[in-house]
Amino acid sequence: YIMKHMLDTNGVWVNCGPVQWHPCALLRPTVEQLKDMLQVAGFELISWSVADEAVAYRHPDDVGGKGLEARYTRSEAYRPLQFVARLLSSQDDGSSSNEDLPLKIQYSEFLNEVAMVK
Repeated sequence: YIMKHMLDTNGVWVNCGPVQWHPCALLRPTVEQLKDMLQVAGFELISWSVADEAVAYRHPDDVGGKGLEARYTRSEAYRPLQFVARLLSSQDDGSSSNEDLPLKIQYSEFLNEVAMVK
């Protein structure tokens, strides 16, 4: 996780954007999988939601809404994932306990499966 290494302890990550992965990405987690991964990585999720309204990639009138008529019958849009996460210190993240060990093992097995496919 790049953000984990960029933030200081108690640093805050504010995200608003698509859950979209590069075609060559080894991992393409769903929103819920990403949520679990962040928690295992030591982030406290302060807020977490997926926007109800789609946002157009190119032009606001591609998807319509807010009084605008859609320009086309097909549109490229996404519903932003909005979250605020705080990086916990190693004492706060439970790394000294084994409570989340099954989740860490499951995550490691998932990464191994993904790596073996490529």
